[in-house]
Amino acid sequence: MSEQEQLNNKSSLEKRILTWLEKTGFPLEMNAAVPFRKHGFEVRQSSIVLDAQENKPRELDVIAIDPDNLGILSLTCVLECKSSEQPWIVFVSEDALANYNRQFAFSVMSKDARSAIVDSVNTKSELWSKYFARSNRSGYAMRQALNDKDTAYTASMAVLKACDVITRKSYEGTLPSLNFAFPIIVVDTPIFECSKDSDGKLTVKQVRQSEFLFSSYIPDSVGCCIRVVHIDELEEVAKYFRSLCNDFREFFHEFEKNAFKK
Repeated sequence: MSEQEQLNNKSSLEKRILTWLEKTGFPLEMNAAVPFRKHGFEVRQSSIVLDAQENKPRELDVIAIDPDNLGILSLTCVLECKSSEQPWIVFVSEDALANYNRQFAFSVMSKDARSAIVDSVNTKSELWSKYFARSNRSGYAMRQALNDKDTAYTASMAVLKACDVITRKSYEGTLPSLNFAFPIIVVDTPIFECSKDSDGKLTVKQVRQSEFLFSSYIPDSVGCCIRVVHIDELEEVAKYFRSLCNDFREFFHEFEKNAFKK
């Protein structure tokens, strides 16, 4: 085989590989990692965690960890990436969060984190108004349109389980573990919110991101609002979580210092 023939074969193989890759979810996962790295997160791709419910290892698409030097406050975004051809629908109600504890809607938390929020963050604080307070309007379910398979449920369970594993970790010794994990589903097809108008008719509206309340027993009850984001909107979401992490680190700075004195 001549050198030119070898080059042609190599080029043909590369094109075939690239064509195959474009049909997989790998490009979406790679793109999802970029904005979080840009905003200073420690990003890990294809990490493995143990599914405690099934006692099996599970791969996480992307986790974005706010760098932590003290080992008390842990803030992590967990991204489940779903590449597809069908759009996604979030079913929304005006009272989905009525009488629902806003702390539980905020994120998956460790027991220490929940106690710290109860003790330190009152409803009049800036941290509460900026991150915890929200209207009763929210999503309560998500499905993939034009598809009989419940892909959305599978993605929701995967990201919620991962958040549960991350928040259950504890550090050695007697130091508290303020662990917060934020579940995010990243998609590359349109997102629609479905609700009923004042006349009781179904309406759909395209959005760039949405959220829905999701819970399960794994084996204890775990739940919070899961954010679903189009990849084109992920830059803004990463920016939001950078601001959130900065605010939380500032707010709990004295808490962390005092923990080492005990």
